[in-house]
Amino acid sequence: MAHAGLISTRESSKLAHRAREAELARIATEQHGAVALAQLVAIGFSASTIRSRVAAHRLRRVHRGVFVVAGVPLGSRSLWMAAVLACGPGAVLSHRAAAALWGFRESSATRTDVIVRTRAGRTRDGIFVHRGELLAAVETTTVARIPCTSVPRTVVDLAAMLSPSATEYAIHRAQTKRLLKREELSAVLERSPGRPGSGVVRRILGITDATEDDVKSGLERRFVRICRSAGLPMPRRNLWIALPEGHGLEVDFSWAA
Repeated sequence: MAHAGLISTRESSKLAHRAREAELARIATEQHGAVALAQLVAIGFSASTIRSRVAAHRLRRVHRGVFVVAGVPLGSRSLWMAAVLACGPGAVLSHRAAAALWGFRESSATRTDVIVRTRAGRTRDGIFVHRGELLAAVETTTVARIPCTSVPRTVVDLAAMLSPSATEYAIHRAQTKRLLKREELSAVLERSPGRPGSGVVRRILGITDATEDDVKSGLERRFVRICRSAGLPMPRRNLWIALPEGHGLEVDFSWAA
């Protein structure tokens, strides 16, 4: 018989079990059902218990060392969070997956884009790992508790994978959803002028001064010559300007000032 004020070993074990289950439920809720092996170990689950849960389908393995808790639908956000967890500390959702998470471009990609800060690490099935990328602090954030790249950084990364027209439409969608400001996008370009995709974005924004070689028609070429002969600042060309009602216009020539 247990002494008053003391808890038996059996009761203590039950309390510890309840605490582990409550902590697992909390983590799963915050991470869209995904949980990493290291997190399970940290809250007190033994290797044998984890194996038993996998065998009993109470944990579903989606990547090496990453699981989804039973009963949670395996949706996009679960897979995105699982991919980030699988790539380790500092990893963030990026490119097509980040654009889909932000909601300005849908993706049918079969692999989840993730940026990791190091060139080391293993290739993982179902994940498109972008290694050794430089990321400024302002270029990362969280959306729905999933670490991901900011909208401006996502747009530049997309430009390296998409056609110019698809990139332009992605920029337009982000602007009309009020997710993207021109100055924020320009800041990403200034931090890494040689980044893949930056040239495409510069041309779309008209940041590169107009020249006779990159205008669309003879009339536009004549206009460039007039500006040059008159000593006027060279205009930005073919700039897409989003309008408040959700539409926009491509302007042949414009001056930011």
